[in-house]
Amino acid sequence: MQDRHNLLTNIDPATGQVLTARDSGDMFDRTLIHPDLNDFAPRAGFSYAMTPRIVVRGGYGIFYQQTDRYGSESQLALNPPQLVDVFQTANSGAEAPVILLRNGFTPISASTIDPRTVQWRIQDPDQRTPIVHQFSAGPEVRFGDSTVASVEYVGNVTRNGRKLRNLNEGIITAGNVVVFPYAKYGFGNAYLEQIATNGAADYHALQARVQRRFSGGLSFTSSFTYGRARGNFLDHLSAGNGASGNVPLTAYDPSRDYGPLAFDIPKRFVQSFIYEVPVGDGRRFRPGRLAGALAGNWTINGILTLNDGRPFTITATDRANTGTGRQSRANCIGDPLPGGFNQTIDQWFDPSAFAETAAFTYGNCGFNTVRGPGSKTMNMSLFRNFPLGASRRLEFRVEGFNVFNWTNYDFPAASVSNPATFGKITGTLGDPREFQLAVKLYF
Repeated sequence: MQDRHNLLTNIDPATGQVLTARDSGDMFDRTLIHPDLNDFAPRAGFSYAMTPRIVVRGGYGIFYQQTDRYGSESQLALNPPQLVDVFQTANSGAEAPVILLRNGFTPISASTIDPRTVQWRIQDPDQRTPIVHQFSAGPEVRFGDSTVASVEYVGNVTRNGRKLRNLNEGIITAGNVVVFPYAKYGFGNAYLEQIATNGAADYHALQARVQRRFSGGLSFTSSFTYGRARGNFLDHLSAGNGASGNVPLTAYDPSRDYGPLAFDIPKRFVQSFIYEVPVGDGRRFRPGRLAGALAGNWTINGILTLNDGRPFTITATDRANTGTGRQSRANCIGDPLPGGFNQTIDQWFDPSAFAETAAFTYGNCGFNTVRGPGSKTMNMSLFRNFPLGASRRLEFRVEGFNVFNWTNYDFPAASVSNPATFGKITGTLGDPREFQLAVKLYF
């Protein structure tokens, strides 16, 4: 990506030099990122009929993720000198205000910019395009004229994934001295927020499905997935509800961030159906006028979803003192779910299995090592059509969401630094049971 007026700024990680876009005939001088010119994306697939009722299918393909926007973090246009992003704080009760809006903002010139206090948004000039390998294979068997069952292996391998890191993260040396590597270039301990392409993710699953086409008043799909999603990166904008986001434990060891991803759900079952009550015009039973008016021509459908819980990370107050832009984890000193442990919403795991970290150390707990509660929900609807002549009809619907009013719990508090709430679940996910009525006129 390039700017018409060359208003882009980046930092060379090898030299610490601030790079500014310019016209020279070279693409790098306009974009400040070397293009990746070997993105070859072949696709292949096959289908083989073993018998008239059994078919085996498979496929493989390479895909590439195009440039995406991580909020403002990857925007080279949002750097000095075109934008100076500085945080200034003051205690209004004890100090004079930093600025008064009636006086306007403080004028800033290139000569007055202090690189130690400015937020930088940079990208690796030698980054690679994220690549995704997708593959699947499995048989499909037909039973009768309307039912098909299939079992399929599905895989997804991602490399060169985009991750955030602090290019200037401090290095802990002997004697608990923290050295910031880019201080020698005039950045002090500034947060140099860089997009790097060193992320990896792997997904492998066994997917089984039984599907019945609408026949005899019934249609359904039953699907079950058993799989694992592991990696060391995730879109940081997805952080929340216990998700760990896309910041590392340390910028210098990506392997310590490899573990179950936030969307890792080992087992998932989904059952959907449509059922015509066999009473009414054109159906198996045709009652009298009164009974037909009350019980005829109704249809029921529903979706049942059962999920295992998602993983989360046990965190702690940061005592490494190596700068911002990293995730701080606790120390693991025991089994969070020892034999005989009874999980409750007041104690989802054994809090004694975790401890605070010492100063100038990283926590030894892994990424997303504890799993939250599973979830289940059932949505249903009941509807009936009333013919009005010609092509017009009136539809009456009753729709229910979470019809059994199942309670789905949120993640427990995951910071060992807050012992009063650590391990306790204090919130829920989703809505309680809800019904709604609707009338639709089709014409």
